[in-house]
Amino acid sequence: MLNTRRVSNTRSTWSALWITWIMANALGGLVVGMLEGGGLQFAATLVLSGPILGAVQWLVLKRALRIGPIWILGSTVGWLAGTAAGMAASPLVDQLVAALMNSFGQWEVLWLNAIKQTLILTILGLAHWAMLRQRIPDAGWWIGASALAGLAQGTAQASFCAAACEPVMASMGNMVATGLTYSIGWVAYSIVTGYALVRSLQTKLR
Repeated sequence: MLNTRRVSNTRSTWSALWITWIMANALGGLVVGMLEGGGLQFAATLVLSGPILGAVQWLVLKRALRIGPIWILGSTVGWLAGTAAGMAASPLVDQLVAALMNSFGQWEVLWLNAIKQTLILTILGLAHWAMLRQRIPDAGWWIGASALAGLAQGTAQASFCAAACEPVMASMGNMVATGLTYSIGWVAYSIVTGYALVRSLQTKLR
């Protein structure tokens, strides 16, 4: 159920919600990336992304929606399921990446990240939908928004790393470079999902 006592239908309120959502996801991505770059390696991405991003997202959503810490658990389960699906689909993803490279060029990491993150975040979106559907009418939009956000995230991470990872790593170290890469990816994700969230809540209050 929408918490109408905490959400007012004004442009400044919606802008603040969107910006807060972006900042929260940027922070969560930075933390995960720095943990990975600082020595936890892929354990940070595989295991900690769900709970960390779920926690920062929940801190934003609890102010606009009557939703409890279950969001963190749902995000953890959704991320792990998406990651497992991505691993299981690796042979098919590799074939698709090869076909895209033959047709459109570009570099392998771009296509790999775009496809992988689209798959993972679509499944994460399904987990989120299961929690949102009791609170927002027609919450199925979140699944499509999450898929598009995954595409944006994977593309943004690969593009930033190709352009800036080496100089950032040389000047500030692997921890900072990895942290910035993940943070930028989650910013791309949150721009898409944040817009979808705001539009849905605006419709609910009309």
